[in-house]
Amino acid sequence: MPISFANFRIPLRYLPKAPLPTLNSRPISSLPASAPLNQLRAAFRPLGSGKVTLDLGYKPGIARILVSNVAKRNALSPSMMADLADAVDVLEAVVNGEGMAGTIGEEGEDDDEPVPIVAVILEGDGGTFCSGFDLSVARESFLTPISGSHMSRLMHSSLTRLRRLPLVSVAAVDGHAIGGGAELAVSCDFRAMSEKATLRFLQVKMGVTPGWAGATHLTQILPRPLALQILCTSPTLTSDYCASIHLANAIAKPSEPAITAAERFLAPFIFDTDGTRKPFQAVRGMKRVVSAATDGIGADQALEVEKRVFEGVWGSPANLRAIERAKVKRK
Repeated sequence: MPISFANFRIPLRYLPKAPLPTLNSRPISSLPASAPLNQLRAAFRPLGSGKVTLDLGYKPGIARILVSNVAKRNALSPSMMADLADAVDVLEAVVNGEGMAGTIGEEGEDDDEPVPIVAVILEGDGGTFCSGFDLSVARESFLTPISGSHMSRLMHSSLTRLRRLPLVSVAAVDGHAIGGGAELAVSCDFRAMSEKATLRFLQVKMGVTPGWAGATHLTQILPRPLALQILCTSPTLTSDYCASIHLANAIAKPSEPAITAAERFLAPFIFDTDGTRKPFQAVRGMKRVVSAATDGIGADQALEVEKRVFEGVWGSPANLRAIERAKVKRK
């Protein structure tokens, strides 16, 4: 029997972890620059408040990552950074077919089966998206270059892996996405914003540059001069302005949360106009191809990825059914 994760939320602290140094026994800054990411993750885990949870059965075809540290406007603590890395681990396992949701319910099978995951929404809890790094923890243990490097390495890894997943990702931005929160937002493929939401890169005002890959991701979305202007001048970007420069792809209706707009935006990625499911392998394959073409791996390698993805879906059951339907329509 396939496993259904519908209506089941996974707390991301369940994975077994080897006992590794914590802040009390060994400062983060004393870990070597080459410390493995799993060691950094384990060292970060006990530090700070808040949590990140993953709901694999949020909506048909859609998973949700929820950032929750409401008392601090969803500022990310080191513990939450470890949670986020765990969430991406689970999503990678899902799309790699390791016996979890997202590998079952192919088009044409029993309609009672769960719709395979083709998308993930990143949302902040309590009406705001994310206010960046939890500075109360930063003051305690993250003010050295080496500790900053550890944080940057872990977040670069998590957000790059999230961006490269063969799942369409949408940041649902309510309230404010500030500093590192703006970096979270641009790590996704698309952004849906509530009517009064704002986005702001204020790293320059803090005397730093983006540490979570946000500058690179923003420059992949916007023209280079505009991205540079936004990063250097730190304007507050309203939802309407974000839509006008194609930084926001969906705007919620008045009094509507951003996640509702995100769900509406994602519907055509999951279902056709007649309500039938789109072949999830094809949607995931399209994301793989686009990621390969935009990840700076070189044109020849990107073309090879595109060819391999095509070979993996051509002649698949979904492809053969589509060809058969096209044959019937021509008669």
